[in-house]
Amino acid sequence: MFSFAKLALFLLSAFTVGCVVPKYNYFPMKTEISEPPLGTIQTAQVGDNMLRQGHYMEHDALYLFTDASVNWAYTARQGYYLKKGEDEDSEFFLPSNEPEGGQIVKFAIADNWQSLQAYKKSKHYV
Repeated sequence: MFSFAKLALFLLSAFTVGCVVPKYNYFPMKTEISEPPLGTIQTAQVGDNMLRQGHYMEHDALYLFTDASVNWAYTARQGYYLKKGEDEDSEFFLPSNEPEGGQIVKFAIADNWQSLQAYKKSKHYV
């Protein structure tokens, strides 16, 4: 006989096997800026930059040129998605907070999304 406990265990394992857990192991490259170099004499004309100090971040990203339907429940809107991690098969992206950042729109009864997954060996996105 097939017991209720066996049925519950089967359903639980079926749901957990199909889920992909996104990885958040990517760190963008930070570059320091110091122009002109310390201890040097520089001349500048009116309108020229005299000093640049600080840093900037270089971040891998995915850009969607058009909206993309991701099955019946989700739509990835046009824009930038910043890389947040990867594993051996996939890269994981989240919408950028910049003005040109993308957006994930979900159908009302769909589960909350975690990330946009791009397979490395395929042109198929989930």
